[in-house]
Amino acid sequence: MLAVAFFLVFLYPWGDEKLNITIPAFQDPKCTRTFNPQFNASSYYQGSLFDTHFHIPPDHKNIFIRGFPRLQKDITLQEIVCELEKEQMIGAIGFYAPSAMLMFTSMSEDQIIEQGSDQGKEIKNGLPDWFHLLYAPTSDFEGEAVKAYDINPNTYEGFGELVFLKNGNPRPGSKVDDSESLAMEKFAGEHNNIVMVHPEPSDKDQLENALEQNPQTIFLVHGWNRQDDVLDLMDKYSNFFFTLDAATLFYEAGRYIDNDSDKFIVQAKKDFETDLQNAVYQWSRTIELHPDRFLWGTDRCLADHYSEEFGKFYEEEARAFIGRLNPDYQEMIAYKNAQDIFEKGLQPQMDTNSQNNQGDFDYLSEDIRSCVISNIGEDDWNQLKNHQRPLTEQERTIIKQCGGQ
Repeated sequence: MLAVAFFLVFLYPWGDEKLNITIPAFQDPKCTRTFNPQFNASSYYQGSLFDTHFHIPPDHKNIFIRGFPRLQKDITLQEIVCELEKEQMIGAIGFYAPSAMLMFTSMSEDQIIEQGSDQGKEIKNGLPDWFHLLYAPTSDFEGEAVKAYDINPNTYEGFGELVFLKNGNPRPGSKVDDSESLAMEKFAGEHNNIVMVHPEPSDKDQLENALEQNPQTIFLVHGWNRQDDVLDLMDKYSNFFFTLDAATLFYEAGRYIDNDSDKFIVQAKKDFETDLQNAVYQWSRTIELHPDRFLWGTDRCLADHYSEEFGKFYEEEARAFIGRLNPDYQEMIAYKNAQDIFEKGLQPQMDTNSQNNQGDFDYLSEDIRSCVISNIGEDDWNQLKNHQRPLTEQERTIIKQCGGQ
């Protein structure tokens, strides 16, 4: 009883804390900033960027999550857009999660879903067209995400971030291939939408099951220390995409962006070059095998992440990392792959990687094989023929140019 009384008196969102906030319609702040690197890393990428992992700050007070800013109180949508424009972002994928506190009101389940969906619509109206909004369910209501989408079908372009971590799952016990998740994923594919998932590393089998059951659905996957899993799943499933985020690289360097941002950024700046070299070493080879399936993102979520100081740091990390990749693939990772997802979706094509894993290249005529060999050389051809590695994007293009499909 004491715990309940404490919650009601001190924590329950009385009054306007549980009401929708007002979001002004989008007006372009037209912000610019000259990129001025701090660390003198060589070969900075200079072009446009696309942030594929961006958390819209919650629009309600949330007693269960510490460190998140409150939208329109601690930071406004216009300030968010301004910072992204300064970083030369031409696109972003953002996640809107309705307040879980609505479940403590007297509203019915349908009313809660409707209010959450409508608030997402208002947020979308306060964002530029290049900002793609996904809906992130926050309850165990059956079909919450699909119902929210149906209420405002022109607001959302998919579902996510769907978090399946043991200590961070808004739907405790859910899995990427349970019936509710599979229904969301199937619906997304049927409506040319995407899903963004963050499974546990131990959930590879469940993730593979979801990919296999929903081949028409684009999965954006986030996580860390996943190089082997990423390569294996990309070889098998053309609907598997990976967001290589700033948070991923930080975590793999032994640092996690928590609420002690001052300590984090001091150490991250000190070790910038070392962390950069390690990140390039860990990921560049995997990227070259599937350069059309990697995206860049930041995973901003805590209060300081939306500041200009962090924005400058995120931008420099992106430009330094991408700048050390194969020049043929830099724009693909920086923004083109993300653009293609929304402009082209999944293109019907022969999965030559899959054929390489399952058989040989008997489907190619002798003339086509000779053409391919003359372009890539005998050694690389033998590696492919003997299944020693998957096709690179360049080799896939060569096969098509030689007459293969």
